[in-house]
This record gives sequence, structure tokens and C-alpha cells, in this order.
Amino acid sequence: MRFSKSEREDSLSEAIWIAWEKHVRNQSLSAQLGVELHALLSERVRLLRYLTCIVRTIHLIEQRRPYVVFAPNPSIVLTCLLLGLKFVLGYRFATDAHYAGIVATNGSWMVQKVLDFCNRHADLVIVTNEEHQRYVRSIGGSAVVCEDPLPDIQRYAKDVDEKTKRIFCICSFDVDEPYVEIFHAAEILQAEGYSFYVSGNYKRAGVVREQWPHVNVLGYVSVEEFYLRLAESQVVVDLTMQENCLLCGAYEAMALNKPLVTSKTMVLQEYFTGGAVFVRHEPEAIAEGIRKAYNKRGELKQEIEEWKRDAHAKNRDRIEKIRRFMNLGTQAVERA
Repeated sequence: MRFSKSEREDSLSEAIWIAWEKHVRNQSLSAQLGVELHALLSERVRLLRYLTCIVRTIHLIEQRRPYVVFAPNPSIVLTCLLLGLKFVLGYRFATDAHYAGIVATNGSWMVQKVLDFCNRHADLVIVTNEEHQRYVRSIGGSAVVCEDPLPDIQRYAKDVDEKTKRIFCICSFDVDEPYVEIFHAAEILQAEGYSFYVSGNYKRAGVVREQWPHVNVLGYVSVEEFYLRLAESQVVVDLTMQENCLLCGAYEAMALNKPLVTSKTMVLQEYFTGGAVFVRHEPEAIAEGIRKAYNKRGELKQEIEEWKRDAHAKNRDRIEKIRRFMNLGTQAVERA
């Protein structure tokens, strides 16, 4: 049964953002849009987790009767659910499509067909780069580019000993990350006094810490420890082999004025125009990039300040465009 216009006007919320996982972009983008975030989390095993989250999502929509619903993809299950409910209930649906929300990372043609269907029939697809925008438009969808808003993490900023060559490597040990090459780069730089700290669940990749004694493999750390490690570093390393992927760790490095060493891909070079050193995925190239970032850290930090001013202005324009497209009214604007 569709929600009537009067039911929507009488509802507690004009627009809501639904997520089944914690993610910095969910928090920052929903806050920028002035849309209330509902993180429906479950610690159960996969099938029970999906069932629990599906029931809670349906209950939330019945209770709030929103005019607009936002949600990230991944999760493709959440996206399919909200798209199906959109056809029944009549709300407008915007999907925030991360890299795996546009491209089937496992190469499955069936998953790609499902992604294309979702992105074609959503009212709006929010993407992080122009290449993905062009792709969504080519399959008949509507897309707008909105890179990640810089996270509000200044409270973690701290004075750092300028002589300490502390390198923080952000990693999830996924298939797109050249972590072995980073470890070999750390081995090269060990004699020069560099110390490496690597976050992320290394066990998922079968990494044995004892094989890499020159690297401090931290494992999965809490959000607070993650940002503290980031704040006490001199240089941040975040790499990906995916061509059209903007990295959350890169935004976080910029937010805390940390010189960044990242991958030499077109999308990263076009967006991070200051404060970054771009490298090939070879141990010697990564090591040289880290040396350069450390030695020029003062200059790179000045570039980051200029880049952040431009990024904030661009982000405001992107957010306003999404608001207009989704017809977000004064209630959402006032919350921003």
C-alpha cells in the first residue's frame, strides 16, 4: 500500500538514510545532507543477520513513512530490498554506490546484471568519480558525483615529533591491495630509521606476522586507536589496484594534514591534487614515494590546506545538487 502525500507530510522524517554496516561515508554524507542516519546493525551469522536487518528495515519504513530514502551499495541486498519497496510504497530512492556498487568485483556477470538493474531504476545513483557517472548514464540511470566529505576527526590531532619516521599503512588485506609490496618497501626503509604500522585484519589474507619482523602488523583496531595511530604518523600509505576507486584512508589522511602516499591511478591523481605522492606498486617505487613524502612533508602539508579549502567548496556544491535532485525540503536543509 502506497504512502499518501498527506501521510508523508505528517511523518516524523522527510528523508532517512539506512545502512546495515558502520562506514565513515554513511555518517559524513548523511550529516552533510541533513538526513537522519539509521544504522541497523546485527552481529548474527550472515543469513540471520540479513533476515534481522530486512525485518528492521521494513519496520522502520512503515514507522517513518519517508519521502526519500538513501542507502549505500554495498549492501546489494539492502539496495534490492529498498528498490522493491520503492515500487510498492512510492518513495524516492537514492543509492550511494561505492566501487562495488557499480562494478561486480568478483567478475560475475549475474551480479553485474543485478547492479545495473538497481542503478538503472534508482531515482539517483551517487558515485565517487566521473567514470562511474558515465557508466551509470550509459545504462540508463541518473548519476551525480559526490566524493567523500572530509571526516570531522580534528579532535584526534596531536603534535608529533618531527624526527620520528613513523609510517601508518591503512589496509584491509583485500584482493585489490598490494600489501606484500608495502611490506617489502618497509624492509628496504628499515635501515633508514623508518618504522611501519599496518592496520587491518591480516588473518583474512593468511599473513603470518613473524614473517615480517620489520613491520608492526596491528590487526583490526578500534576506531579511536585507528585515528590515534593516524594522528601520530608522519606519512600515511593507502594503495589500491582498482582503477576507479577513491580511498577512505586518503580522505582521513587529508583531514589530519598527513602527507599521503597512494596509487598512481587516474582517478586518485585527478582528485588529490595536493599533498599526495603517487607510486607504482613496486617495493622500490613505494619506498621512494615514502622517502619523498617524508622529506617534503612541510611542503605537502601546505598543499593539503589549499586542497581542503577547494574540496570543502566542491563538496558543498555536490551536496546542494543532490538535495535539489531529490527534492529535499526545508526540514532536511535545516538539519544540515
